[in-house]
Amino acid sequence: MARRRRSRVGQTCVAVTEIPETRFAETPGGRIAYQVVGDGPVDVLVAHGPFFPIDLMWDEPSLVRFLDGLSSFSRHVWVRPPVPGRLGPPAPR
Repeated sequence: MARRRRSRVGQTCVAVTEIPETRFAETPGGRIAYQVVGDGPVDVLVAHGPFFPIDLMWDEPSLVRFLDGLSSFSRHVWVRPPVPGRLGPPAPR
């Protein structure tokens, strides 16, 4: 379920964006965490390092502004590859 995130800009508190649900895909190498953001006509796939949780990118205001701008013209999928030796949340049954 998406949560509403708020960020302080000067003294004004403004709504920034909807935080998408983190989903998981099963692969032979482990579970891959991903988030789908935006709904524009262009698809962008972003894979970043395994030690940067995609849920935490919503805590950085400058990154949230970048994501909002990217969402204005694209749908972007953020992917975090599996971390060796680390398990993700349990698979749904």
